Amino acid sequence: MVSETCVSPTRRVLRAFGGLISWGLAAVLIVAGGLYISPGVFVAVAFYLVFGLYILFSATARVRMTRFIIEGVTLLVVSLVVFLAMPVSGHLPQGAVTYDSASKPAAPKAVLEYMEAGKAVCSGIERFVSTKKIKDDNEAVSLVRDMEMVRLDDAFRSLPPNLQKKLSYSHAMLHALVPLLRNLETKMPQFLPKGPAAWLPKALAISIKKHVESIRIQLNKEKIDLMSQFNFDKHQKAASQ
Repeated sequence: MVSETCVSPTRRVLRAFGGLISWGLAAVLIVAGGLYISPGVFVAVAFYLVFGLYILFSATARVRMTRFIIEGVTLLVVSLVVFLAMPVSGHLPQGAVTYDSASKPAAPKAVLEYMEAGKAVCSGIERFVSTKKIKDDNEAVSLVRDMEMVRLDDAFRSLPPNLQKKLSYSHAMLHALVPLLRNLETKMPQFLPKGPAAWLPKALAISIKKHVESIRIQLNKEKIDLMSQFNFDKHQKAASQ
Protein backbone atom coordinates (compact mmCIF):
# COMPACT_ATOMS: atom_id res chain seq x y z
CA MET A 1 0.00 0.00 0.00
CA VAL A 2 1.36 3.39 -0.98
CA SER A 3 1.80 5.86 1.86
CA GLU A 4 -0.27 9.06 1.79
CA THR A 5 2.11 10.97 4.07
CA CYS A 6 4.17 12.49 1.25
CA VAL A 7 3.70 13.69 -2.31
CA SER A 8 6.65 13.18 -4.66
CA PRO A 9 7.73 16.08 -6.96
CA THR A 10 7.15 13.81 -9.97
CA ARG A 11 3.56 13.16 -8.96
CA ARG A 12 2.92 16.87 -8.46
CA VAL A 13 4.37 17.70 -11.87
CA LEU A 14 2.34 14.97 -13.56
CA ARG A 15 -0.90 16.14 -11.95
CA ALA A 16 -0.22 19.78 -12.84
CA PHE A 17 0.59 18.71 -16.40
CA GLY A 18 -2.65 16.72 -16.53
CA GLY A 19 -4.58 19.81 -15.45
CA LEU A 20 -3.01 21.91 -18.21
CA ILE A 21 -3.83 19.22 -20.78
CA SER A 22 -7.44 19.26 -19.60
CA TRP A 23 -7.59 23.04 -20.10
CA GLY A 24 -5.99 22.67 -23.52
CA LEU A 25 -8.67 20.18 -24.53
CA ALA A 26 -11.30 22.64 -23.32
CA ALA A 27 -9.80 25.36 -25.52
CA VAL A 28 -9.79 23.04 -28.55
CA LEU A 29 -13.41 22.11 -27.94
CA ILE A 30 -14.41 25.78 -27.64
CA VAL A 31 -13.02 26.37 -31.12
CA ALA A 32 -14.70 23.22 -32.40
CA GLY A 33 -17.95 24.25 -30.79
CA GLY A 34 -17.88 27.47 -32.77
CA LEU A 35 -17.64 25.47 -36.00
CA TYR A 36 -19.92 22.57 -35.16
CA ILE A 37 -23.24 23.13 -33.46
CA SER A 38 -23.28 20.32 -30.90
CA PRO A 39 -24.49 20.62 -27.27
CA GLY A 40 -22.25 17.70 -26.33
CA VAL A 41 -19.17 19.75 -27.19
CA PHE A 42 -20.07 22.54 -24.78
CA VAL A 43 -20.92 20.04 -22.03
CA ALA A 44 -17.49 18.49 -22.52
CA VAL A 45 -15.87 21.93 -22.32
CA ALA A 46 -17.40 22.48 -18.89
CA PHE A 47 -16.18 19.04 -17.80
CA TYR A 48 -12.61 19.67 -18.91
CA LEU A 49 -12.49 23.08 -17.22
CA VAL A 50 -13.74 21.70 -13.90
CA PHE A 51 -11.57 18.58 -14.15
CA GLY A 52 -8.49 20.71 -14.94
CA LEU A 53 -9.13 22.92 -11.92
CA TYR A 54 -9.53 19.86 -9.71
CA ILE A 55 -6.24 18.33 -10.85
CA LEU A 56 -4.34 21.60 -10.45
CA PHE A 57 -5.67 22.33 -6.96
CA SER A 58 -5.08 18.75 -5.85
CA ALA A 59 -1.53 18.57 -7.24
CA THR A 60 -0.07 18.69 -3.74
CA ALA A 61 -2.77 16.52 -2.12
CA ARG A 62 -1.71 13.21 -0.52
CA VAL A 63 -3.49 10.62 -2.65
CA ARG A 64 -2.90 7.03 -3.66
CA MET A 65 -1.43 6.22 -7.08
CA THR A 66 -4.49 4.10 -7.88
CA ARG A 67 -6.72 7.15 -7.48
CA PHE A 68 -4.47 9.15 -9.80
CA ILE A 69 -4.67 6.37 -12.44
CA ILE A 70 -8.47 6.19 -12.14
CA GLU A 71 -8.74 9.94 -12.68
CA GLY A 72 -6.50 9.76 -15.76
CA VAL A 73 -8.47 6.87 -17.25
CA THR A 74 -11.70 8.79 -16.63
CA LEU A 75 -10.31 11.70 -18.60
CA LEU A 76 -9.38 9.40 -21.50
CA VAL A 77 -12.80 7.76 -21.54
CA VAL A 78 -14.59 11.11 -21.60
CA SER A 79 -12.27 12.26 -24.39
CA LEU A 80 -13.22 9.22 -26.45
CA VAL A 81 -16.94 9.79 -25.84
CA VAL A 82 -16.65 13.44 -26.89
CA PHE A 83 -14.66 12.50 -29.98
CA LEU A 84 -17.30 10.00 -31.09
CA ALA A 85 -20.12 12.46 -30.37
CA MET A 86 -18.65 15.29 -32.47
CA PRO A 87 -19.88 15.73 -36.06
CA VAL A 88 -17.88 14.02 -38.80
CA SER A 89 -15.41 16.36 -40.50
CA GLY A 90 -16.52 17.43 -43.95
CA HIS A 91 -20.23 17.40 -43.12
CA LEU A 92 -22.16 20.52 -42.29
CA PRO A 93 -23.43 20.64 -38.68
CA GLN A 94 -27.09 20.20 -37.99
CA GLY A 95 -28.93 23.47 -38.40
CA ALA A 96 -26.21 25.05 -40.55
CA VAL A 97 -27.48 27.51 -43.14
CA THR A 98 -26.78 26.71 -46.78
CA TYR A 99 -27.85 28.36 -50.01
CA ASP A 100 -28.29 26.93 -53.47
CA SER A 101 -26.15 28.71 -56.02
CA ALA A 102 -28.61 27.66 -58.71
CA SER A 103 -31.26 29.88 -57.13
CA LYS A 104 -29.10 33.00 -57.49
CA PRO A 105 -29.42 35.19 -60.61
CA ALA A 106 -26.76 35.03 -63.27
CA ALA A 107 -23.99 37.60 -63.00
CA PRO A 108 -24.79 40.72 -65.08
CA LYS A 109 -23.21 40.81 -68.51
CA ALA A 110 -21.47 44.10 -67.68
CA VAL A 111 -19.74 42.45 -64.70
CA LEU A 112 -18.45 39.64 -66.90
CA GLU A 113 -17.30 42.12 -69.54
CA TYR A 114 -15.56 44.20 -66.89
CA MET A 115 -13.75 41.17 -65.47
CA GLU A 116 -12.65 40.01 -68.93
CA ALA A 117 -11.56 43.52 -69.93
CA GLY A 118 -9.57 43.89 -66.72
CA LYS A 119 -7.76 40.60 -67.34
CA ALA A 120 -7.10 41.59 -70.96
CA VAL A 121 -5.59 44.93 -69.94
CA CYS A 122 -3.37 43.18 -67.37
CA SER A 123 -2.14 40.76 -70.03
CA GLY A 124 -1.57 43.65 -72.44
CA ILE A 125 0.53 45.57 -69.92
CA GLU A 126 2.65 42.52 -69.14
CA ARG A 127 3.16 41.84 -72.84
CA PHE A 128 4.22 45.46 -73.38
CA VAL A 129 6.90 45.50 -70.66
CA SER A 130 8.13 42.01 -71.63
CA THR A 131 8.64 42.63 -75.37
CA LYS A 132 12.36 42.86 -76.20
CA LYS A 133 12.12 43.46 -79.94
CA ILE A 134 9.37 44.92 -82.13
CA LYS A 135 9.16 43.65 -85.70
CA ASP A 136 7.34 46.58 -87.29
CA ASP A 137 4.93 49.45 -86.72
CA ASN A 138 1.94 47.11 -86.74
CA GLU A 139 3.30 45.20 -83.75
CA ALA A 140 4.03 48.48 -81.95
CA VAL A 141 0.46 49.64 -82.51
CA SER A 142 -0.82 46.24 -81.35
CA LEU A 143 1.17 46.46 -78.11
CA VAL A 144 -0.27 49.88 -77.33
CA ARG A 145 -3.80 48.91 -78.33
CA ASP A 146 -3.79 45.89 -76.00
CA MET A 147 -3.27 48.23 -73.04
CA GLU A 148 -6.24 50.47 -73.88
CA MET A 149 -8.92 50.66 -71.21
CA VAL A 150 -11.82 51.88 -73.35
CA ARG A 151 -13.58 48.52 -73.16
CA LEU A 152 -12.96 48.37 -69.42
CA ASP A 153 -14.34 51.85 -68.82
CA ASP A 154 -17.40 51.19 -70.97
CA ALA A 155 -18.20 48.07 -68.95
CA PHE A 156 -17.63 49.92 -65.68
CA ARG A 157 -19.94 52.79 -66.69
CA SER A 158 -22.69 50.35 -67.65
CA LEU A 159 -22.74 48.90 -64.13
CA PRO A 160 -25.34 50.07 -61.61
CA PRO A 161 -23.92 52.27 -58.81
CA ASN A 162 -23.90 49.48 -56.20
CA LEU A 163 -21.79 47.23 -58.43
CA GLN A 164 -19.51 50.09 -59.44
CA LYS A 165 -18.76 50.50 -55.75
CA LYS A 166 -17.83 46.83 -55.42
CA LEU A 167 -15.50 46.96 -58.44
CA SER A 168 -14.15 50.47 -57.95
CA TYR A 169 -10.87 49.44 -56.28
CA SER A 170 -9.59 47.28 -59.14
CA HIS A 171 -10.73 49.98 -61.59
CA ALA A 172 -8.73 52.60 -59.71
CA MET A 173 -5.69 50.31 -59.51
CA LEU A 174 -5.72 49.87 -63.29
CA HIS A 175 -6.06 53.59 -63.93
CA ALA A 176 -3.18 54.30 -61.54
CA LEU A 177 -0.86 52.91 -64.23
CA VAL A 178 -2.23 55.09 -67.04
CA PRO A 179 0.12 58.11 -66.62
CA LEU A 180 3.21 55.88 -66.56
CA LEU A 181 2.08 53.81 -69.54
CA ARG A 182 1.29 56.92 -71.57
CA ASN A 183 4.78 58.22 -70.84
CA LEU A 184 6.35 54.94 -71.95
CA GLU A 185 4.29 54.98 -75.16
CA THR A 186 5.68 58.38 -76.13
CA LYS A 187 9.25 57.22 -75.53
CA MET A 188 8.92 53.95 -77.45
CA PRO A 189 9.40 55.38 -81.02
CA GLN A 190 12.93 56.60 -80.27
CA PHE A 191 14.04 53.11 -79.23
CA LEU A 192 12.48 51.09 -82.07
CA PRO A 193 13.00 48.32 -83.05
CA LYS A 194 13.95 47.63 -79.42
CA GLY A 195 11.00 46.82 -77.25
CA PRO A 196 10.33 48.16 -73.72
CA ALA A 197 12.02 45.15 -72.11
CA ALA A 198 15.30 46.25 -73.75
CA TRP A 199 15.32 49.88 -72.57
CA LEU A 200 12.93 49.99 -69.61
CA PRO A 201 14.78 50.06 -66.25
CA LYS A 202 14.59 46.59 -64.72
CA ALA A 203 13.35 47.88 -61.36
CA LEU A 204 10.51 49.75 -63.06
CA ALA A 205 9.52 46.69 -65.12
CA ILE A 206 9.43 44.54 -61.98
CA SER A 207 7.36 47.17 -60.17
CA ILE A 208 4.82 47.28 -63.02
CA LYS A 209 4.51 43.50 -63.12
CA LYS A 210 3.98 43.35 -59.36
CA HIS A 211 1.29 46.00 -59.61
CA VAL A 212 -0.44 44.04 -62.39
CA GLU A 213 -0.35 40.88 -60.27
CA SER A 214 -1.95 42.83 -57.40
CA ILE A 215 -4.70 43.93 -59.78
CA ARG A 216 -5.37 40.32 -60.77
CA ILE A 217 -5.64 39.35 -57.10
CA GLN A 218 -8.04 42.24 -56.47
CA LEU A 219 -10.20 41.27 -59.46
CA ASN A 220 -10.41 37.73 -58.09
CA LYS A 221 -11.36 39.01 -54.63
CA GLU A 222 -14.11 41.15 -56.11
CA LYS A 223 -15.43 38.20 -58.11
CA ILE A 224 -15.51 36.01 -55.00
CA ASP A 225 -17.40 38.75 -53.18
CA LEU A 226 -19.96 38.93 -55.99
CA MET A 227 -20.38 35.14 -55.99
CA SER A 228 -22.44 35.49 -52.80
CA GLN A 229 -24.90 37.53 -54.85
CA PHE A 230 -24.67 36.13 -58.38
CA ASN A 231 -24.13 32.79 -60.10
CA PHE A 232 -21.16 32.92 -62.48
CA ASP A 233 -21.52 29.25 -63.47
CA LYS A 234 -24.69 29.91 -65.48
CA HIS A 235 -22.73 31.82 -68.11
CA GLN A 236 -20.03 29.14 -68.27
CA LYS A 237 -22.63 26.40 -68.79
CA ALA A 238 -24.40 28.45 -71.46
CA ALA A 239 -21.13 29.07 -73.29
CA SER A 240 -20.25 25.37 -73.28
CA GLN A 241 -23.62 24.33 -74.75
